[in-house]
Amino acid sequence: MTASIAEIADAGIGQRCMTKQELTNVSGFSSPSKQVSWVRQHLAIEPAIKADGRPSLTWGAYERALLARRAGTLPGSDTPTEAPPNWGKPRRR
Repeated sequence: MTASIAEIADAGIGQRCMTKQELTNVSGFSSPSKQVSWVRQHLAIEPAIKADGRPSLTWGAYERALLARRAGTLPGSDTPTEAPPNWGKPRRR
């Protein structure tokens, strides 16, 4: 029997915190302050800050922010959340 996505999520797989190296790979920065700024700007998340100054970010939070950006629901995303109505050209009678 295979586990469903919901069962995997409930098992805490998405709750695993990113390691220093994973956060560096994802953000492109090794400096903790730059990582914090990147998370705030690109993911619209206010991360918890660890004692060493690095942001604490779970894989689940990262993935949800990416999905929100793709859906256009993340603040500052380029994709509009709702398209304006297209009334078309008015008909003449």
